[in-house]
Amino acid sequence: MALIKCSECGAEISEKASVCPKCGCPVAVSVAASNNNQQKKMIKIIIAIVILAAAAALIGFIVYRFANKTDKSGYYNGLKWGTSYEEVKKQIDDDVISIEKDGKITVDLQNYEGKEGVNCILSYEFENDSLDQVALFITNLDSSSYTDNSLIEEYTKKFDELYGDHSQDLSTYIWKTEYSSIELTFLMDNLFIIEYKDINKAD
Repeated sequence: MALIKCSECGAEISEKASVCPKCGCPVAVSVAASNNNQQKKMIKIIIAIVILAAAAALIGFIVYRFANKTDKSGYYNGLKWGTSYEEVKKQIDDDVISIEKDGKITVDLQNYEGKEGVNCILSYEFENDSLDQVALFITNLDSSSYTDNSLIEEYTKKFDELYGDHSQDLSTYIWKTEYSSIELTFLMDNLFIIEYKDINKAD
């Protein structure tokens, strides 16, 4: 036998009784009130669950966007202008060939970015121990399956997506970001250069 509280006096009564023996309030009224209270509790629980789920989804979305935020600064590999010579050296893998001379660090990268037959000479240039320019001399060897045009189109599309539409001066494609000037120039058959320069020092 289920007991409920009388909606008038609060006494516990059987839901099968017709009236409250204490105050005479019809039990049907108390049953309806009890059901109504249970519904309100369920609604509150459901609302709380929905709010928590929405908050968790929002937090997850913010974390995802932050983790996958595209770097549009224009820095090469996230190296900020002004980074010291020693700090740049620490970023270079031990298994690549590098040469340090006259305030420059030059790195020989074979099969650049996983492209077989495409090599890159990467040059970090400094002024007063502060990084202010990065140049990539990209060589497309005869053994490569890429054409010069396909490589240039690939990099042009990549930079357009990152930094917006380029401007062009003859065979040079130019992008301006908040911090960098980026230029891609076709020098001759099988050779082009990508230059990153401090926007405050770029010509």
